[in-house]
Amino acid sequence: MSDILYISELNPNEKNGGAAIEKRNLLYLSKNFDVDNAEAYTLGRGKLRKILDLFTSKVPTLYNRKEVKNIKKKILNSDAKVLFIETTKMGYYNKIAKKKGMKVVTFVHNNEAYLYKTTRGKLYVPFIKKQEKLAIKNSDFLIFLNERDILDFKDYYGNLSKYSILPISLDDEVNDSILSELKNHQKGKNGVFFGSNFPPNYNGIKWFIDNVSDSIDANIYVYGRGFNDSKELERKNVFVMGEVSDVSKMMVEADFFISPIFEGSGMKVKTCHALMYGKKFFATDESLEGYKLNDKSFVLCNTKEEFIKNINDFVKNDEKTFVEEARADYLNKYSTSSFESKLCEIINEING
Repeated sequence: MSDILYISELNPNEKNGGAAIEKRNLLYLSKNFDVDNAEAYTLGRGKLRKILDLFTSKVPTLYNRKEVKNIKKKILNSDAKVLFIETTKMGYYNKIAKKKGMKVVTFVHNNEAYLYKTTRGKLYVPFIKKQEKLAIKNSDFLIFLNERDILDFKDYYGNLSKYSILPISLDDEVNDSILSELKNHQKGKNGVFFGSNFPPNYNGIKWFIDNVSDSIDANIYVYGRGFNDSKELERKNVFVMGEVSDVSKMMVEADFFISPIFEGSGMKVKTCHALMYGKKFFATDESLEGYKLNDKSFVLCNTKEEFIKNINDFVKNDEKTFVEEARADYLNKYSTSSFESKLCEIINEING
């Protein structure tokens, strides 16, 4: 008998922030419990097919009827006591599991209705809200990334069931050799933007390029899955590199890290990466949402004037590229050691 039936939203080959969190969750669930993994990620299909599925599927916006039928069958045939589901966009599955008598834990990656409304258009919002209502109603426990998402959910949907906050955490990629390279890195003028090409990231880096890049004495390198074909972003000092094969090499060679994000939900994995590598980090309020950091761990920039001044001051002045306080914040608050114990407590609590 399995302890947990695990349903994920993203293709396991995805390389973005959401996928990183899902892989972390599955890793530590599997380490401590007997887990049956049911991958619910969407199959590739054309735009017309997606629009049709929006109106015909019981889990609209992502999944066609065949996919929904397969996952439903998986839930009904499972002998697991707990369903752990990685999104509120699939509330139909929560309902099936609860009706069967399973306990349900839902990991809330984003306020999906808000995210779709602001980045993908209002057409999707009624369908997403329906799924989120089902997810909330049929969850024994909700796991959020930050306090803002809890308040947003209460505003959208009213009272919630039991819930807790488990912020983003990542396994440490920095060994002694990499740490030595980071601390001894010779400062230059090279900044990095790192994130997958989806609306909040694209809009943020395009805003930066259009408003900031011409006024800074630095080069900006844009890395991330999906950016390979975004050559329209390139300027004399902006270089689109696309998907990166060696994150550590990219981070060691960078002199600073930028995160000009102004929209979205949840927490930003790119922020955790910057902290992990102790990088000088220029970030907006949105990029820092959910994080509790030492003031020396970041440089707050919400306007073009702030980005221009702070980046140029950094390049001109004798500042180190490695920030000890940022690395300490990662180790003390956003590494996976504390996450594992809290996750196990939640599963054991609802399991009685």
